Amino acid sequence: MNALHSLLKMVVAQQADELRLGVERAPLVLSAGVPKNLTLAETGERVLRQMLGALLSAEAEASLARGAAFTSVHDAGAGLGVYEVRFQPRAKGQPGFDVTLTAAREGEPAPVLVAREMSPMAQSAPREAPLPRSRVVSPALEALLARAAALGASDIHVRDGEPAYARGLA
Repeated sequence: MNALHSLLKMVVAQQADELRLGVERAPLVLSAGVPKNLTLAETGERVLRQMLGALLSAEAEASLARGAAFTSVHDAGAGLGVYEVRFQPRAKGQPGFDVTLTAAREGEPAPVLVAREMSPMAQSAPREAPLPRSRVVSPALEALLARAAALGASDIHVRDGEPAYARGLA
C-alpha cells in the first residue's frame, strides 16, 4: 500500500479530505468537494488493485461483483489518519470500479466500522420507531452512530472484542 499511502500523503499535504480513485481514471484529491490542482496519470485496473492491496478484501470484491457498494474503514497510520473507504461499482456495461477515501473529521473519534450488505430477508423486516435521544451518550457511541448514518446503514452490530459493523447500505 505504499503507493496508496503516497497519495494519502498528498491529501494531507494539500490539507484535503478526500481521495478518489478509479479504473482508467486519474486520482483526484479534493478539499470540501473542491478538486485540488494536481495532475496525476490515469490508473489501470491492475495498478489500482495493487495500490489498494488488502483494502480490496474478498468481501469488497464480492459486493462489487454483485453490483453493490461496499464501505469500510482504513487507518493509514500516524500522520495520515483514518479514512472511510467506499467501493462503488460502475453502471452495468461499464468496466471497473471507483473508490473514495474520505478522511475522518478532526477531533472526531473514528469508530471501527465495517459495512456489510443487508440480506433481502432483513430488508423486508418492519422498522421500529426511533428511540428518543438520551442525554447521556458517549462521544464514541455518538461518532459510531453518525458514521453509520452517513453510510446509510439500517443497523449496527456490536460485539465485545470485535469491530462493529453496519448493514443495509443505501
